[in-house]
Amino acid sequence: MFSNKEFEMFDGHFKGQSLMTLDMLIMMMNDKDNAYLRTNRFGSMSTGQDGRIVEGELIAVNDGCYGVFLGNTFNPLIYRGENKEYQEFVPSIDRGNYITGNCDCCVDVIKKMIFLDWFRTTPYYTVCKNIQMNGHNMYFDFEAIAQHYEFPTSYIDISRDINVAMFFAYTYFKDGAYHPIVDFDEYKPCLYIGNLKDIYIKNKELLKLISYQSVVRAYQQKAMALDLTNSNGLKELFLKVELPNVPEVAMGIYEHFVGGELLMPSGKINNYQDIVAKYADIIRRTKVFSLEYVERYCGIYQKDINDIRFVLEKQGYEITTGFEQFEISKNDLEVMCSDIDNGIKPFLNRLGFRPFGIIV
Repeated sequence: MFSNKEFEMFDGHFKGQSLMTLDMLIMMMNDKDNAYLRTNRFGSMSTGQDGRIVEGELIAVNDGCYGVFLGNTFNPLIYRGENKEYQEFVPSIDRGNYITGNCDCCVDVIKKMIFLDWFRTTPYYTVCKNIQMNGHNMYFDFEAIAQHYEFPTSYIDISRDINVAMFFAYTYFKDGAYHPIVDFDEYKPCLYIGNLKDIYIKNKELLKLISYQSVVRAYQQKAMALDLTNSNGLKELFLKVELPNVPEVAMGIYEHFVGGELLMPSGKINNYQDIVAKYADIIRRTKVFSLEYVERYCGIYQKDINDIRFVLEKQGYEITTGFEQFEISKNDLEVMCSDIDNGIKPFLNRLGFRPFGIIV
């Protein structure tokens, strides 16, 4: 069995112990009726030794890597907001004919490949992957990163913050921006509340510990995700709450997040821009594809390369034999490095560490 001592919170680097795993984290969580307590049934507290509330906790993911579980360690509740009622949670890859339908949807998938290759050249990856915490390296879920920057994946977003979910329930996306709902005949905002323990019991492969990922959006949105590659019927595990059809409520949550600027910074306030989003937009606008990406797409999705080339060229895309590069400007590199030194590293050192052991 596990003793209370093994579950004590430690701040800073703690040598000689293993970080707890996601299995252990789920086991330690409170039930939903006590979700917001800072103490669990073992008597452990989700605070640092000095009593301060930590921003999150490191856990072991796999292959010597750590992930960041944001918020109260013992709170099992997760949230998803939808502005219309759908029968099932539908990941973005299933909202178009990306795989089983016609070839027209190959564009977004190829651009996702380009985006992820570009991300691997940034300091957010090249530097952060080597930042060790308690002997572990930072874990990257590239599908999750693509999901947060609006490329199609099999993931659906969930949040540890109910207010974040409320924002997505009370807004709609049009012409490159979020807008508060005013027409409640067209939109029916709903909040879905799930219990991580229930989901884990049903199928632990569904749950993805995404959270930090060294990119702004995942952190700002207190994000996790569910991988629906091989699953459906998940919605039945969530409590559905129909939100009031009140324009003032929609406007209030919209203004609370400054029209989404606090969740997806674009530089409109405090001149702070999410540089990853900036390059994601550049890649989305590109009309030139390297043949290598077309071949990779065809190999993964078993498409005929001549069909895909025909579709792309018909849509005005140029296929080149060279390798398209999206180089990061010197100024943007400096901003990224400054963000790592002044934002990411201090944040990681403010997290809790919960080493554990087994008493035989």
